[in-house]
Amino acid sequence: MWTRWTSALSLSEISVLESAYALGAPTLGLAGKALLSRWNNGLRDEETHIRLMFLSWYSMARPREFTGLGDVDLPSTDALIAAFGGEEKLGAEALFMLAILTFMPDCLGNEKKYEGQRERLYAAAAAREPDSPLFRNWQVFCDSGAALRDPLIHIRPELRARFFGRGAMGEYVLHMGNHALNSKSNAQVT
Repeated sequence: MWTRWTSALSLSEISVLESAYALGAPTLGLAGKALLSRWNNGLRDEETHIRLMFLSWYSMARPREFTGLGDVDLPSTDALIAAFGGEEKLGAEALFMLAILTFMPDCLGNEKKYEGQRERLYAAAAAREPDSPLFRNWQVFCDSGAALRDPLIHIRPELRARFFGRGAMGEYVLHMGNHALNSKSNAQVT
């Protein structure tokens, strides 16, 4: 019964489960089971993939008893990338999100492979979508001190438009992205 129920969940319904986590409920395990069920039943679309990659990483990065992910046996992020066809098949958003996650490469399933790869992954996202103000200003996410190519007023709305409403992955990317942009904004004022 539980398996039948989770395999029928849409991404919107999974987002509702994930939003309960933001309110303090350990519901990411239910969301992870639902995403894994979609994946195992052939729904290997990019949105299912990117959100499953994130929850796999998050299950290693945060205490499982607080997230609810302790009951879920998720493949590693690295294994999910391989099952999707490798890094060359990832879209710009997946590469961007993966670059953010490399600050804890040990949680990706292959620490040596991802250690020191942040800039390369951000640059790969920018190469996939060179007209994106968010992706072409990737240096702001690396504390490089590089000047922005676009005004923040163009970058912030794109960050929100791309990641708002996309479950725990979207909330995390928004949080990290806004933190980096706020740091850059404060540095420009001083």
